[in-house]
Amino acid sequence: MAEKLNDQDVLLVKEKNSDELKVVKGINPESKKLDTVHPNLENQPDFMKIDRHGNALDNFMENFNRQFKNPTEFMFFKVPVNQAEEIAKSLDIALKMPEAPNYQKLLESYKIELPSAKKEFAINPDLVNWKKFEQYGVYTRGFGKIGYC
Repeated sequence: MAEKLNDQDVLLVKEKNSDELKVVKGINPESKKLDTVHPNLENQPDFMKIDRHGNALDNFMENFNRQFKNPTEFMFFKVPVNQAEEIAKSLDIALKMPEAPNYQKLLESYKIELPSAKKEFAINPDLVNWKKFEQYGVYTRGFGKIGYC
């Protein structure tokens, strides 16, 4: 049993408006919101566990991003299941003083970077001199669509 726990991780999450870390339990089917529990031993059977040798984390993050359009509301941390309570306590302290170099390093070692939902352009439309383009008969129609006179 201990060997099986050593091959599993859990996701810790800090919600934007909360000061505490919790373990992801899943997604509540009625509310479509993240379901979490405190990272203590009593709640361990409820933890959403991730097999280190499987692809469950990728699948979860993909589904999570699709269901929740604003991933910046959360910070996720991947930690070993048998150390979740201990690491959550350390991360809670680090989140209160994230500027401290030793805490920054601790947070970075467990944090999962989510893909940015922000659309990137090769050319920043805010930096284009559109008036100059209009002099040559090129104008914009709405969201950056270009037309010609």
